[in-house]
Amino acid sequence: MLSPSRSLLAGLLVFIAGSAARAQPHAAGAEFEFGGGYHYGFDLGSDWYGVPSTPSVDVRITRWTSDRWGMSVRGLVGLGGLLRGHAAAERRHPTYAQVLIRYRRGSRDGLGLHLGIGGGMWGAVDEDGFAFSFHILAVEALASKRLTDRLSIRGGVSTVVPLHVHPTLLLAWEF
Repeated sequence: MLSPSRSLLAGLLVFIAGSAARAQPHAAGAEFEFGGGYHYGFDLGSDWYGVPSTPSVDVRITRWTSDRWGMSVRGLVGLGGLLRGHAAAERRHPTYAQVLIRYRRGSRDGLGLHLGIGGGMWGAVDEDGFAFSFHILAVEALASKRLTDRLSIRGGVSTVVPLHVHPTLLLAWEF
């Protein structure tokens, strides 16, 4: 077993050399994911609910500490929209900041599965300012297809408690 410093040095050498090992779907490193989707908030009939269902932009940075495990920081911003006639909600933009522990599993043909669990903050941004609170749990499941040595496409769904669902399509760049 390599020490963390030797693992880091070995990873750096593989990156610099650009060898065939870099194309391996389980190489440790970092990824930047960017994409979009849809934020859907279930209206449970309570007064706290004021975040609209709307198209969204999703950005993530993941640092893979091993071939299977990593930590991801995620930001999601809704583009605004209408929610069943709620005039106050139509100008709000649902916003999330999350930290997730991620697990990935891949195959030699470039297919993969990414699972994440974590938590963070959610809220809404409007002309009156920010209204944020903590959420208890965030869970994600993404299917992945490697397009090149460093570029892949991912699709799946994330959920947040209280119950908000985000179907998402992402491009991922490994660096």
